[in-house]
Amino acid sequence: MNPVPPLFLTPDSAIIERYPDLLRQSAELSKAYADRHSRISDAALQALGSALWQVLDADEKLQHAKKQAGTGILPLVIASDDPAILQLPWETLYHPDYGFLARHEGFTLSRTIPSIKTGVSDIEPGPLRILLFSSLPDNLGEKNQLEIEVEQGRVLEALGQWRQSGHVVLEMPDDGRFSEFKRILKSFKPHLVWLSGHGIFQSDPLNHHDKGYFLFENEHGDGGELVDEDQLAEAFTGIDLQGIILSACQTGKADSANLNNGLMYKLAWKGVPHVIGMRESILDRAGVQFAQAFFEALIDKKGIALALQEARRAIILPLKDDEEARTSLDAELSLGQWCLPMLLSREHNRPIIDWHFTPQPMRAANLLNESLDRITLPAQFIGRRRELRKLQREFREGKTNVLLFTGAGGMGKTAFAGKLINNLKADGFEIFGFSARAEHDWRDTLFQMKLMLDKERIEKYTLIEKQYPDPAKQAAGLLKLVLEQFQRKVAIFFDNLESVQDTVSRTIIDPELLIWINAAVGLKKEGLRVLLTSRWALPEWKEPVYPLGKPVYRDFLAVAQQQKLPKSFLRESKRLRKAYDVLNGNYRALEFFSAALQNMDAGEEEVFLQQLQKAEAEIQVDMALEKVWRHRTAEEQELLRRMTAFEVPVALEGVQKIAMLDPQQPVEAMETLLSVSLIERYYNPKWKTDEFLVSSLVRSWLEKRGIAKPVPELLQKAATYHEWLLMHERNTLDQAITTHTALMNAGMDEKAHRITLDRIVGPMNMAGMYQTLLQTWLLPACNSDDQQTLAVALGETGRQYLDLCEYETALEYLNRSLSIRQEIGHKLREGATLNNISQIYKVRGEYDTALEYLNRSLAICQEIGDKRGEGTTLNNISLIYSARGEYDTALEYLKRSLAIRQEIGDKKGEGATLNNISQIYHARGEYDTALEYLNRSLAICQEIGDKKGEGTTLNNISLIYKVRGEYDTALEYLKRSLEIRQEIGDSAGLCATLFNMGHIHAQNEDLPNAVSSWVTSYRIASNINLAEGLQALAALAPQLGLPEGLEGWEMLAKQMDEQQKQS
Repeated sequence: MNPVPPLFLTPDSAIIERYPDLLRQSAELSKAYADRHSRISDAALQALGSALWQVLDADEKLQHAKKQAGTGILPLVIASDDPAILQLPWETLYHPDYGFLARHEGFTLSRTIPSIKTGVSDIEPGPLRILLFSSLPDNLGEKNQLEIEVEQGRVLEALGQWRQSGHVVLEMPDDGRFSEFKRILKSFKPHLVWLSGHGIFQSDPLNHHDKGYFLFENEHGDGGELVDEDQLAEAFTGIDLQGIILSACQTGKADSANLNNGLMYKLAWKGVPHVIGMRESILDRAGVQFAQAFFEALIDKKGIALALQEARRAIILPLKDDEEARTSLDAELSLGQWCLPMLLSREHNRPIIDWHFTPQPMRAANLLNESLDRITLPAQFIGRRRELRKLQREFREGKTNVLLFTGAGGMGKTAFAGKLINNLKADGFEIFGFSARAEHDWRDTLFQMKLMLDKERIEKYTLIEKQYPDPAKQAAGLLKLVLEQFQRKVAIFFDNLESVQDTVSRTIIDPELLIWINAAVGLKKEGLRVLLTSRWALPEWKEPVYPLGKPVYRDFLAVAQQQKLPKSFLRESKRLRKAYDVLNGNYRALEFFSAALQNMDAGEEEVFLQQLQKAEAEIQVDMALEKVWRHRTAEEQELLRRMTAFEVPVALEGVQKIAMLDPQQPVEAMETLLSVSLIERYYNPKWKTDEFLVSSLVRSWLEKRGIAKPVPELLQKAATYHEWLLMHERNTLDQAITTHTALMNAGMDEKAHRITLDRIVGPMNMAGMYQTLLQTWLLPACNSDDQQTLAVALGETGRQYLDLCEYETALEYLNRSLSIRQEIGHKLREGATLNNISQIYKVRGEYDTALEYLNRSLAICQEIGDKRGEGTTLNNISLIYSARGEYDTALEYLKRSLAIRQEIGDKKGEGATLNNISQIYHARGEYDTALEYLNRSLAICQEIGDKKGEGTTLNNISLIYKVRGEYDTALEYLKRSLEIRQEIGDSAGLCATLFNMGHIHAQNEDLPNAVSSWVTSYRIASNINLAEGLQALAALAPQLGLPEGLEGWEMLAKQMDEQQKQS
């Protein structure tokens, strides 16, 4: 059948001006998708889609093209060079007769940018090379989980027979680093890339840096790395790529004024013929279904636009087959997922490959080999991305051919080894499994090996048996013949070796099996791959050993979601965390726990704790801790007991600090404890060192057996080691918190309080964590017996209340602090306290009193040479003069403050002063200069993590755009400011931001939202007695026809309360 010519729909750029509601509706739709609690109905999409169809005015064109197409599928192509036009959600197009065009069986819908003329690569003959690349950093929160394993499974299901027949070659790494992505692009040279993960689009009108980013896994494997659109596009240089699917949120976004940005558009300009992106965040469930349907259609030799159309239809009801949701109303809702994928093509009908080629089928599976049937592997492997990143590629490529996995029972050793084995199987390897469990006879695998040999090799092996009576030579001979038979693509899996190990020496007590292990390892240079699992390491083992310790929480959570746990429990994140900590992330313990909770009310705390303890006891028995402990030497037992002094993993030097007499003594004992999984080894990528810890399950077992806890002296040694690390090597907030905990456990309370005040308060205050500081950290320090510590603790407590705008409480604490400081002659901190007190009087509008305190503070700072305090005080004095309208004097103080702060490297102070300088220029009408200072301030705040400063600066930037009449940009900055100020509890800042938002809404003729913002600002200002905010609202009232003063605002607040009660 001849291809149906496309109908090009070319929207007039003037429709944006003629129909401004289109932009508003599009923005509201985008906001609804961003709010995960909103349900986007087809009715809402229809309203917008109908409006878009009307402005196209293409009824006659469509009818004519449809008639010409006959029974064929009519391609619809939205063609435009206008970025604002392309940002509209054309995938929602709704026709009065055909309905939604982007999911109708008679059409396909794509987009094109005619001005893109970049050259594209030639179309190659198959097989179709597909790269399915997923990124899932370990530190993603629960809400950002992706069903990566499910997605991979569905794609394998869709492509399975076509891989077997040789039509498709699929590469699916479990390593989400950008460096690995670039390496695979160069070596694999895919025709089609499916990139799955998290994408973001950041709009920054101030710096003109609007960009799309994709979140890859970082090089350390413990977090993420944002790669911008330019870097991502550059990675495809020299790659004959025909299409890329960006299965990540916001990958279809771009700046409405610039076509050459955003991930999707950048790749299109790079010359990729077909790019699919997501306009908004797509649900994981929908993404998985989309992937399966898309590949099923594509492999059926359908064009990419048609494959996309069918994939859209597959996710019209994304929760229909979801076990949990199918009985709810959500199962019958589209949730607006189907219209999110958008296709940007150079030529809508351009094929991905030339399908006229001779496929090379994969070797058929050997039905005689049933050796893996005795080893139980999970239907779906989950997690361990960090370990896979480290081991999989080298093992798969033969750079490491032998691996022994050790660890406690239930840690997933067999499942992890099975994952590596199955990847080799997908590469065409023949796999032989030896299960050492008592109920299995591993010799059956030898019989199956012999059955696999062809006639010639059977005869050779018969000769070997006759010629060499030595079993070792016979074993090596058989393995060599098997390697030869399968072109050196053979792997052997020895599982559960602890079943045949002596509990004391850990030697293998089955001499025949040991022969086969040694024979297999001896052939590693011939390409034989060998995997082994055991709870205990093998003695005198010279090959790599990889202990599998506690999995990351994300993996534990994913497995928990697969267990038949009560739904009420799965919604309790705190309880899930507790289960993870108590059970040490042990998967088998999770199974015990799941079974214990069946038919019980998991909502009861008592039931939850009882069953958690039961599961803990069961896994401890399963781990055979009693037996393992009994066979340890006195020195090994004592070292294990001493190591419980540490609650977090520590390096070997830390263990040596709490060891017996000889610092070298623990090394040998440590290796033994590691080999029997009584302690766990972790690699710390940040500090590039191995660290060791007694797991929570072992620690709990020791306590239950009444084995003596570490004496105070030992706890003090452990705490002192953490303190040394903090002072000399790891000057981080995490280490400060670890040190504080260790000091408190050791009874060294006063030292712990100093860590709080010197190392914890600063960074947490900068991050806006005022309530956390008050409730968790400062309260104990305010009970210190040391007068100097007490004075600092009271002062810092006052400062947190000051930041929370609780001025009366702040003043109470600051006055108590000041009294103690003056009594003990603590001049350095006295100046800081006077400064903080001044801010309370400034907020109240009592400028003379505030200035009096500031002058006293300045005198002390200059007297004792406190440059940091002097810089702060000069900055705050400027605010008094600025409030009085004496801008020249204010600017003089600010310049003096800035010079000092830059001289001493006070970045936070520098950011604040730059911000304040900007306000002087703003007041003078010098907006460009003001914006320059604000730009510098914002960069500093973001660099050092000063959340309060960032919120203030964003608010002030908005004022520049407001005065220029750029209200949308101003509102965008205010929303960002509002989000930060709400997050950190900056009440005074909220008043200012809401007040300014009200003015923007008023300028946009949105009076209801304007009044709502002002009333909310009034409520907050009244609660905290914020003089500046109340004065501004009082001045505004007459302009709105309200009574003078605050009476009108109070009246509106009451009216809104009444309306809320009635609704």
